[in-house]
Amino acid sequence: MIVPHLRILLAIIILSGVSLAQQETSWEPTGPYGGSITALAINSHGYIFAGTTDGGIFLWQGSGDQWTSIFRVSSWVSALALDRGDNLYAALSDSGVYQSKDNGTHWVKINDHGDIVSIAFNNKKHVFLGSEVNGILVSRDSCLTWERLEPQFDEHLSSLVVDSKDRIFAASSDVQGRNGISFSSDDGLTWEDRSIDASGDAISCLAIRKSGELWAARNGWEGEGGVYRSRDQGKHWNKLTTDFEVELVGCIEFDHENNIFIGTSEYGAKNGLYVSTDNGSNWTERITGLNSSPISSIVLTKSGQIFVGSGNGVQASFDHGNTWKYMDDGISALNIKSLAVGLNDDLYAGAEYGRVFRSTDNGAAWQMLSIVDPEGKVQALAVDTKGNLFAATDVRSGSSGSVYRSSDHGVTWETTDLSDVYASAFVITDSGQIITYGYSNQYKGGKLLESLDEGEHWRPVDPGLGGLWGFGIFKESNGILYATTDKTDAAILKSTDNGKRWDSVSTFHGNVATIAASNKLLIVGGYFNGLGVSLDGGNHFALKQLANNTVVYDLLIDKNGIIFAGSSTGVYESTDHGNSWIKTMNGFVESSKNQTLVISPSDVVFAGTKAGVYRRQR
Repeated sequence: MIVPHLRILLAIIILSGVSLAQQETSWEPTGPYGGSITALAINSHGYIFAGTTDGGIFLWQGSGDQWTSIFRVSSWVSALALDRGDNLYAALSDSGVYQSKDNGTHWVKINDHGDIVSIAFNNKKHVFLGSEVNGILVSRDSCLTWERLEPQFDEHLSSLVVDSKDRIFAASSDVQGRNGISFSSDDGLTWEDRSIDASGDAISCLAIRKSGELWAARNGWEGEGGVYRSRDQGKHWNKLTTDFEVELVGCIEFDHENNIFIGTSEYGAKNGLYVSTDNGSNWTERITGLNSSPISSIVLTKSGQIFVGSGNGVQASFDHGNTWKYMDDGISALNIKSLAVGLNDDLYAGAEYGRVFRSTDNGAAWQMLSIVDPEGKVQALAVDTKGNLFAATDVRSGSSGSVYRSSDHGVTWETTDLSDVYASAFVITDSGQIITYGYSNQYKGGKLLESLDEGEHWRPVDPGLGGLWGFGIFKESNGILYATTDKTDAAILKSTDNGKRWDSVSTFHGNVATIAASNKLLIVGGYFNGLGVSLDGGNHFALKQLANNTVVYDLLIDKNGIIFAGSSTGVYESTDHGNSWIKTMNGFVESSKNQTLVISPSDVVFAGTKAGVYRRQR
């Protein structure tokens, strides 16, 4: 029988009541590869290092397509840099700055600040760290001690560079308007203002050519954003005339022939890589779109290879930008927002920037399907009984979205009449209808919505609770449907007729995001640092505490009765009907955030995290 048990906040539950022997649970990463690249750096041997949002740091050793993990952490890598001795420095957003002297094999923590966004070095082997809130930190004794410098603009530093004469330039992007460029020619003892003008627009990045020219990218609107150049250390600036409109520039790089490369960091069609071979007079588009993903970094090899890091991973060109390919193999840093199982046990994974992946072999290999919506996160996936694939996107963090349908396994997508609707979950009933929760201004909150014609048309289902802010939706193996609101006093609803009628089961005091059920067992999770467990169909709930500040996103029960809870602090597991819980993180990236769970017909559990998909092993 086709398995249509698909949803996002809640996955499939198949329960057999078989007793379970205690065994240690472990997880293994299965892909799909890729992820949001925050920084790239290249050493003198042509080795390239890639920092990610949640998967750590990866190494490409100059040939082939494979990357190797060299620093596995679930932290935002905010900066990567190499000094003149090829020592690698990495800034992590929540733990500090680390140094490796052997290409990432071993790491030593050198600074505790978790707000470092830029790293630079001078000829005296001094190390400079640009901080968002602490100005500039400098070490003059091989990172043993640090002192704070106070440039002219010392808040929200965005970029820090040192030229060949040890002159320091620091750029600020303070959202309060204290933006500008600070200059020091005496190791940071005194500073001067070298800002472009007094407009207050934020400076996103600085770069220095071999000739000593200083380049700056300024974010701005109404014509002030763009690229500027100074030939006198920032005393005077000229805005370059470009034949492309751009308001946000993410990075500027120069190759060994002094060609200029600019990567834009906007959302939408303006994103791309632009190249000038005549000192900025004319520009050529080398790669466009990038699936609407902002470009964070560019590295250029001595042989002319181009690597671009963006929210869509790494793209590379080996023919001077004429052709491009994704080069993500081995980078496990993809933010998986949704999972679903379809026909023939196919596994689907939804990610940011409208990407959907498919595996036909239990996660061993993945294929990226056509982009659904380049500006949206794929929040929910489902496959109906006829094989139609549905994807719900979230644009601008839940303020809008759409539901899309594909009848050819993701080769092409078409919109349904659920446009400008944020849908967070799907279930497919035994009769083949599709039910989702949708939020929009049209509904003045949220509504349960159903389609009886394979997603062609949708209509609201009124469970009698008015406009609501959120639902967790769940289908039990016997076809019974459950839904819960995310109000402070969450209403738990039940339907025994494929959603035609909904009856109130009980009320749970807590902000609920997800629900699971099996016979009399009801479990709810959400924003209350734990789980609500009922053994009598919802009449009474016992609160089970998890780690502090834990948000439970998804719940799942396998055929042996093991309960899984995916949360902001990892995966929890219970083998005694929810009475006790243990954290099962063996194999995961440390502190990995689990956002979605799904189980295959062969009882294999998959977890979607901010560092890819993991498969449960025993």
